[in-house]
Amino acid sequence: MSREFVPRTITVPVGTTVSWTNKSTQKHTITSDTGLFKGTLLLGDYFSYTFNERGTFNYRCDFFDMAGTVYVE
Repeated sequence: MSREFVPRTITVPVGTTVSWTNKSTQKHTITSDTGLFKGTLLLGDYFSYTFNERGTFNYRCDFFDMAGTVYVE
């Protein structure tokens, strides 16, 4: 089983709400590297966050070696 965020990176305009959905049978987190946001997802759960500032926002799963980036323009 592949463990990765799909897509791994995304570019969005300021004010966009990004949602992550867990399609895996394992528990995952969406954890900002700076502590800006954190969500825990079981199968079928989703977590959303609205990016109101420009910047580069890195995130990871606390349980597995998975990482991603949201670029906000």
